Amino acid sequence: MTLHVFMRRFMCRTPTCPRRIFAEQFPDWLPPRARHTQRRRQAVATLG
Repeated sequence: MTLHVFMRRFMCRTPTCPRRIFAEQFPDWLPPRARHTQRRRQAVATLG
């Protein structure tokens, strides 16, 4: 199964801001920069 997640991206218009682009995050089920959910990782670990 493949789940396509579309994240909104926000831009900081302040010239002194060290980070220009911010991405929406989903901390309840997907850690930052994760490619798999915690549940999927556990299932793969169980299978060995």
